[in-house]
Amino acid sequence: MSGEITYADSYDFDERIERGTVLTFFFEYLDARSRAFEGIIEELAEEYCDHVRFVAVDTEQSPDIAMRYGIDVLPGVIIFNNGEIVEQVEGANSPEVYKDILDSLI
Repeated sequence: MSGEITYADSYDFDERIERGTVLTFFFEYLDARSRAFEGIIEELAEEYCDHVRFVAVDTEQSPDIAMRYGIDVLPGVIIFNNGEIVEQVEGANSPEVYKDILDSLI
């Protein structure tokens, strides 16, 4: 099974994070760090596709979501479990940081 990253915006974000474990990737399309980090998110989506859903939010398209969660540094990741924040990580980190968090949840 391949990992899928679903894009969310202000209209469907809450619905996408309300059930299960969801890794949410905050980015801006023209931000070089965000674009480079996207490969790590894609690898994680492949590895964890059976247990975790992956959602991407373009902060330029949905600034209200970024403001709600205090996303100041891109890329940013928030991991939700049943709609509740489990972990929030700013900036690009190694895949192991996210694997450790996800492994503790599944």
